[in-house]
Amino acid sequence: MTSSIHKNLFFGLVALSPIVFYLVKFSDLFLLIEYRQWVNGSDVWGPASGFLTYSFSPTSNFSRSFSLLVASVFGATCDASIECHNLLNIALLGGTSLGIYVVANRLTAWRFQALAALASVAFLLSHPAIDAVGWQATLHDRVGALLCIWTVYIFVCFDQKKRWWEIVLVNFVGLIAIVATYNSKEATWPVIGSLALLVLSRQLTEFPANAATLIEAVVRTGSLLLLPGMYVVYKVTTYATQFANSGYVNHAFGGNRLKNLNSFVGYHFNLSPKSAGVDFYFAAFLGMFVVGIVLSYAFAKNKDERTAANLTVWAVVSFLAFIAVPSGTLYGSPFYLVVPAVFLTLAIFFLLARAASASAAPRSMTFAVAAVFLLHQVVAFKSLLPEYEPMITFSQNVRKLLKLVRTEQGDVTILYPSKNHRGYMFFDPPEGRALEAFAGSAAKRLDIRSVRNPLMQPPSERGATYWLDENLAVMRRVEGPSGG
Repeated sequence: MTSSIHKNLFFGLVALSPIVFYLVKFSDLFLLIEYRQWVNGSDVWGPASGFLTYSFSPTSNFSRSFSLLVASVFGATCDASIECHNLLNIALLGGTSLGIYVVANRLTAWRFQALAALASVAFLLSHPAIDAVGWQATLHDRVGALLCIWTVYIFVCFDQKKRWWEIVLVNFVGLIAIVATYNSKEATWPVIGSLALLVLSRQLTEFPANAATLIEAVVRTGSLLLLPGMYVVYKVTTYATQFANSGYVNHAFGGNRLKNLNSFVGYHFNLSPKSAGVDFYFAAFLGMFVVGIVLSYAFAKNKDERTAANLTVWAVVSFLAFIAVPSGTLYGSPFYLVVPAVFLTLAIFFLLARAASASAAPRSMTFAVAAVFLLHQVVAFKSLLPEYEPMITFSQNVRKLLKLVRTEQGDVTILYPSKNHRGYMFFDPPEGRALEAFAGSAAKRLDIRSVRNPLMQPPSERGATYWLDENLAVMRRVEGPSGG
């Protein structure tokens, strides 16, 4: 018993190991726009009230009131501590990785801890993960991914309960989880369908299922998901009407779906269609899993092997449902895949677990394939780092700038070059998006402007003017004619 606990603990720590890298690399990343607004101030009751209001009476173009409540809790906890904010934001991804490890093991009776740990590490060492860490405003996606995997865990733990009070309890606990999940981000919305498919497949203990068994399984699945399902129908229908009349339809559905699907699948495996000139990642993904699933069923000799094949189907179908939500987005950034990547990771794990459980193939061969895949993820992940290194440099320079600004007695003008397209993530003029909280005084007026050539701009008439270079480092400071 003790050795089993130690083994689970060891592999659980392995699943979380990449978090150490993120903490070392990104713990001092300056708080970027949008997120600064969400955490500005220490009011938690306002966002809490908004969550309760918008969850049951949708009047917003977005469905993110719970993740905004999380942001307010982070703000109240950390105040202006940048390291504290980054620690909590990175911890959300760590919690998701741990959830993948636990769910994968729970569904396979803890027989493949090493594979589950490797899959969790691969999730963290992916383009979507580092992209989410590199911008705190992806909080919605990280909260959504965390809630999705742990909501799955809730139903995995309790979907075999049969007494009426246990079913009622599962409904209420599931309802709370679903309300929080559906109000973290729209990307989480396929989770109810994923849960229904998982619970249904776990009720079908016979293969092939006869009509009576199938009906019983459907009824039990419906009884376990009754309250969560009713909430989802209400939420989606009321929100859809609101969203259809908003100005965000083109942002959500105006993109090239095929291009996005190829990019998203490539992102998970740290491959870039743009640089590699490849445009068939999505087709290759489907082909790989279709062949794997067909072979899994064709050579299944017992219930355990069929169960592993069923779980692969569930994870693949779930991934396809989740990736359908952001596939139409106008801007196909890697972080959009954070929620779908949870289920893609599980699909890879179950396919490997099915291969490892097959009597015809040596288990060592499966682990060798997994090791090669992880090695690829690590090597390819390393090639992604130069894309995010500038953000660290910019953060260091902005913190140095604000240290100088805090010594100023009057108003401050900041000019930075418009060709630094990431500069807006730090400043976003004209108001700087709650930057005053880091400037030493909320009353101090900051005039922040993006200009073609900062040195060609005259200094402000009042207060100090700072000119920044392409790396957002201070090139020059001048006191205006009117002083402070």
